[in-house]
Amino acid sequence: MNPSRNFSFLLNPSFSGRLKTGIFLALIVLITSCVLTFGTFNRTIIETNSINHSFEVKVNIEELFSYVKDAGRGVSGFLLSNDSSYLHNYRLGIKKTDSTYVRLKELTKDNPIQQQGLKNLNIALINRFASLDSMILTHNKVAPSVTKQIFDRSKETMQAVERSIEKIRKEENFLLNARYTQSNSYLQQSKIVFVIFMLVAILIIAICFYLLTRSLGIIQEKEKTYRNIFEYSKELLCLCNTNLDVLEANPTLIETFGVTSNEELNLKPFFSNARDAEEIHQCILKGEDVLRKELFFKGTDGVLHICLCSFILIDPVKKMYSVMLKDITERVRLQQEHEAMERFANIGKVSRMLAHEVRNPLTNINLALEGIRDENKDETLTDYFSIVERNSKRISTLITALLNSTKPNILEHSSVNVAELLNETLLLAKDRIDLNAITIKQHIATNIPNIQADKEKLSIALLNPIINAIEVLPKQDGVLQIEAFVDSNKYLHIQIIDNGEGMDEETKANIFHPFYTKKSGGTGLGLASTQNIILLHKGKITVKSTLGKGTIFTIQLPLE
Repeated sequence: MNPSRNFSFLLNPSFSGRLKTGIFLALIVLITSCVLTFGTFNRTIIETNSINHSFEVKVNIEELFSYVKDAGRGVSGFLLSNDSSYLHNYRLGIKKTDSTYVRLKELTKDNPIQQQGLKNLNIALINRFASLDSMILTHNKVAPSVTKQIFDRSKETMQAVERSIEKIRKEENFLLNARYTQSNSYLQQSKIVFVIFMLVAILIIAICFYLLTRSLGIIQEKEKTYRNIFEYSKELLCLCNTNLDVLEANPTLIETFGVTSNEELNLKPFFSNARDAEEIHQCILKGEDVLRKELFFKGTDGVLHICLCSFILIDPVKKMYSVMLKDITERVRLQQEHEAMERFANIGKVSRMLAHEVRNPLTNINLALEGIRDENKDETLTDYFSIVERNSKRISTLITALLNSTKPNILEHSSVNVAELLNETLLLAKDRIDLNAITIKQHIATNIPNIQADKEKLSIALLNPIINAIEVLPKQDGVLQIEAFVDSNKYLHIQIIDNGEGMDEETKANIFHPFYTKKSGGTGLGLASTQNIILLHKGKITVKSTLGKGTIFTIQLPLE
């Protein structure tokens, strides 16, 4: 049966006018009863607040009276025992009396009678504390007759305080009784209006039930749409709680992180940096949103993912967060490669300008040195001539190396056999390998096809990390491992693995930057040149290293 037909009479012009009028009147009564209910309940709430206000005034009055007594007891203790520690209670009583009096003035600011009573009380309090001060100041310093007068004055001031407080009490009790009566009256009116409201509400609910059933159908349809968006989105989406426990994750996130399901899944272990995980955890514990923050994640397969992360609170009651991780790893890699190429090109321009500016005066220095040497046969100057000549040659060599490493590269592609390339590159470093008694291990897959590359430049690119590895390997026990294989994405991977001393985080972060080196006499251009050549081949080079365990350089080159 179609539900819409059961209630079609609501919009049917031919339906009985009396029923239409009844529904219309029911709505009017409902609205009216709502307004009346709101008004009566609002008045009841106002009166209830007034009652609470009166109670608060009464409590503050009693506290003030208590603090006045405490001050008096402190003075009495001092007079009886001559112990000045009792005066702490006296001073504390004065301080609390003042603060309570200020609160009472604020609480009764709309009541002129109470304000006048407080003024009288303030005069009495001033007199009371003045008399207590006199008792302290004249203690053991005046005649007994004078002391008695001061004590009598103190009693009179205390009685004046009690009278003032009693007047304030009576006024507040009168207000409290009046407010009780008015509140009960409003409450009775509210009951009558509420009964009318409930009767009319039942009728309206019956009509709304139909609208609800239709709305549920629309909600279910929208939920299905949103579910499809969640399930088939290419972004990494999930819902989590404040402890970063995943309540639900889409297939993309599960696949990217390499987990079998989202049951009992927690995001913390996937943060590459534990401090980032703790920072996000603290933010969401405070109920704050995290918007487009760049963070690093690592899946179960060890692959690092750079993601723009957003944690948005969607349910404040259940503390549920919507999490979106936008994987920008490839975009960041391309940007870094572009910046590296630009940086290298800019350094090349500066290097060529610097070489031109340095070589001319360097040539003049060498010519002048030759002239001085020919004209001066003093053997005591020979060592100085040697120092100038040796450092001049050093500068010339550095300039040549700088120009060679930063000059624009034009690749001459040819078909390159990877195994032959690696063997020829190792042959170039054979003397160093033999000198340090280094063990070479090669694992080159047999299914590697020839690649299109500049063989000479690629050999230079491979030689630099190999020489770096040789220099840090321990003599006799050093092992240099060369591996080459092809992955499923048709990329050639060449890994240069050593068991040397490894690198710290600073070195890993800057190792491909030109002029960065920790070797004495090094130029810091070798690995920068390697990166430049690999990038020109549309590839990439990465490094993994652990202090005390060794280093792995991975060169990735496209086969096509």
